[in-house]
Amino acid sequence: MIKFFYIVVFAFIGAIRIARADMYDVAGIPIAAEDLSAQAARTVAIQNGETAAFQDLMNKMLTAEHKDGLVMPGEADIIDMVQNVSLNNEKYTATKYMADLSVRLHPQKIQAFLKAQHIPYLTEELPVTVVVPVWHECNRITVPEENHSVQACQIRVLEEDNPLYAYLKNTENPADIRIPVGDLEEMARAAALVDGTDPEAAEFLRLKYGAGQVMILEVNPDETGQKYAAARFIPDDKSFEAGLRPIPVSGTIDGRADIGEFWTEILNQRELAWRAAKTEDLNLPDLFWIRVPVRRLADWVAIQKKLNKAFENVQIYGFRPNVILLGVPYKGTAGALQRDMNRIGFDLTADESMDVWILRERKETDETGAV
Repeated sequence: MIKFFYIVVFAFIGAIRIARADMYDVAGIPIAAEDLSAQAARTVAIQNGETAAFQDLMNKMLTAEHKDGLVMPGEADIIDMVQNVSLNNEKYTATKYMADLSVRLHPQKIQAFLKAQHIPYLTEELPVTVVVPVWHECNRITVPEENHSVQACQIRVLEEDNPLYAYLKNTENPADIRIPVGDLEEMARAAALVDGTDPEAAEFLRLKYGAGQVMILEVNPDETGQKYAAARFIPDDKSFEAGLRPIPVSGTIDGRADIGEFWTEILNQRELAWRAAKTEDLNLPDLFWIRVPVRRLADWVAIQKKLNKAFENVQIYGFRPNVILLGVPYKGTAGALQRDMNRIGFDLTADESMDVWILRERKETDETGAV
């Protein structure tokens, strides 16, 4: 048996990408393999890199819930969904191969694959976002003439004594987040953006950082001195009109740890809001069409008994020689239905058209692997 060793570093959801890049392009995947020859190792490395690219794309397009329900395609199916590949930094030895792989996956084939499994998917990647952090520093000041105190606030934007700005500059942020460097021009225009006196300030920041939108991130105190935070977004064009809305975030901000928790919550809500606006809205089917191959009536009776215990209102829609056509009411993804079927002793697989599913009793094996 040929033994080969391969290493694939999977690109994760925060992999560095060009601003507004096509979501179906996955770039810079390091690949490496070892086999009997460099050419054989090259084939292994590329195949595994294509699988890594597919998984990276699923990370971008699907929520964690829907990713759990995904039925992973086989290697041949993934290769069929690859539109083209390019290789950089290729290195060879007699038996090893290393390179950086970039993959373009076929949009229509990927979408057809996900639609066939009834899985909602993101239609547009999160835009690169420039963050303008705003800190309101407020103190109570006594007014002797009026015998009471008032709250006086100073607004800090891209300044070193802005705790929010200091945190964001010195923490590791997602690759689609840009924190301004804070030069004099940026400070002036960001401050004007916040107070509304420079309508071109957002466009200046977007162009400078190759971004799709600007996020104004503000921390404000209430009358008791507790600090609360909220974010609002300034889009670049009409394509974002149905996109993100202001995100209120509850909780107080006191110190670095609290800022970190608040920032994590902002990022999570930003992604959820984007997905809500930019996800293909697929209605999950009320009915899965399933073919059941049977040899004898007794086989079908045993299968029917199991199905009726696990699912309500299973309907028989047709009989053919050695095949029964069922309609199984199920509000969920194909992957979830497969897992439920597996739990009661069945394997559910799709035929080539993906329009009808095939149900077979799972064969149990002993410890030697024999059926």
